[in-house]
Amino acid sequence: MPAAWQPPSVHPDAQLVEAAITLARSSGVTVYDSQPAKGAPLPSRPYAVAYGGLGTPARLTMAPVSNRVDTRLQFTVVGDSAAQVRWALGQLRAALLDQRVSTLSRRSFPLTISDSQDVRPDDDVKSAPVFYAADVYRLAAVHA
Repeated sequence: MPAAWQPPSVHPDAQLVEAAITLARSSGVTVYDSQPAKGAPLPSRPYAVAYGGLGTPARLTMAPVSNRVDTRLQFTVVGDSAAQVRWALGQLRAALLDQRVSTLSRRSFPLTISDSQDVRPDDDVKSAPVFYAADVYRLAAVHA
């Protein structure tokens, strides 16, 4: 069986997103990158799923090359009750809001929330009550 494909190196903007996800994991909430592990038992709730990409390159002032990146990083929280979801969102906010994320090649501005989705029941799940909500963070950074 061939080994799973691995990128030869990780893009610096991807490293920034991964650093923010690592910071979110310090909240005490289980955080998955894009999806819970396939084939594993369903995770206990509450948990969060982080969605983030490379963002949009931009220039500060008249720089000859793109020296800034703006990206969104969404954390969707899933829980057994609305109160559980609000608790987990609060934990993530305490860990992320106004924090800076840095890597060897990127330095971020303080994380801010650009959008938030209210807690609501997940009507697609019929086996048990499940609730979810999401916060979308703006992650903007410049070259270090």
